[in-house]
Amino acid sequence: MLGLFVAGIGVANLFPLTVALALGAAPGQSNEAGARLTFASGTAILAAPLLLGALADAAGIRLAYGVVPIFILGALIASRLGRRLSQEPAMDLVPR
Repeated sequence: MLGLFVAGIGVANLFPLTVALALGAAPGQSNEAGARLTFASGTAILAAPLLLGALADAAGIRLAYGVVPIFILGALIASRLGRRLSQEPAMDLVPR
């Protein structure tokens, strides 16, 4: 029970930190950033257990838990790519 408490204390800071980072990354668009973050986190909270449970039923619990690190790696790569794309200057599609 103590381990669960300690894990909860460690994880409790992740959502407020993520909200702060999302709002800081979109200056002047805090409403849109907050809405997108809330939608994405709600979708993940709803879908992830259902999908992992279905995968565990179909292929086994070991494979279902083995997919989680792959998804985390994909999320990290997408985050890095998004950060890199947001820092590049926009191209002019129409020559002047």
